[in-house]
Amino acid sequence: MADHAQKLESVAALDGTIKVKVKDREEPYLVPAVVLALSSDVWKASLAGEFKESLTKELHLPDVSDSTFCILLEFLLPSAGADGVVTDANVYALTEVSVKYALAGLKSKCVKHLKAMYMNKRNVEKRLYPAFKFQEDTETSFFRDDLDKCKRYLMDNYIEQDACGILRKVQGLIQEDAAEMSFTSTALTQQFMELIWEVVGSQASRAKRARTQYWEDHHGWAGIAGIPPNDKDRLRDKVRSNFPEVHAYFG
Repeated sequence: MADHAQKLESVAALDGTIKVKVKDREEPYLVPAVVLALSSDVWKASLAGEFKESLTKELHLPDVSDSTFCILLEFLLPSAGADGVVTDANVYALTEVSVKYALAGLKSKCVKHLKAMYMNKRNVEKRLYPAFKFQEDTETSFFRDDLDKCKRYLMDNYIEQDACGILRKVQGLIQEDAAEMSFTSTALTQQFMELIWEVVGSQASRAKRARTQYWEDHHGWAGIAGIPPNDKDRLRDKVRSNFPEVHAYFG
């Protein structure tokens, strides 16, 4: 209770209602400032300092869509406790917003929802992006663990899943993030290249092992022909019958 009281006291000086502008809606939302400040330390910091002195009192969220903010409002307002706020359709967008704006309660719901989802060919691409992007999250090991699961899934289903296509799409998203930050390259883009080589390299190693095992199992051409490797007479007869030129050459 003391913690809640301190939080309420810390936002007591905030203005009553502010405008929140999202990227694909002309009219701003009118939202109680205290709701935003209590929900996110990032928003709390944004509403202090220069914001308090500004005339417009408008908070810009250029990376949040109208539909996503509507869901956020459902979560932030008192009636939002329902588990149905997070669904398979919106969990990835909400995860992104919850991590960026430090919405601990929403992130917890998103992680819980993702944990309950079975990884398959329809969602592995969508899961790989946040798992890779937020793998260093110190509040939960979920993203790091989910990254390992995504990577293993792509290795085990390399051909069926078009793993190269999935990796290229996610790489494009990572590069877009770097471009928005005005960087030509970031640690994430370099790390993702390492992940690509790891997944692709696993297939080359697997193919090499399979080929070696195949020849060991069949004892070379003699095994393929159905002849025990020590039965030289039968092997010679088989070569004479099927490859007379080879038999004549070796005499």
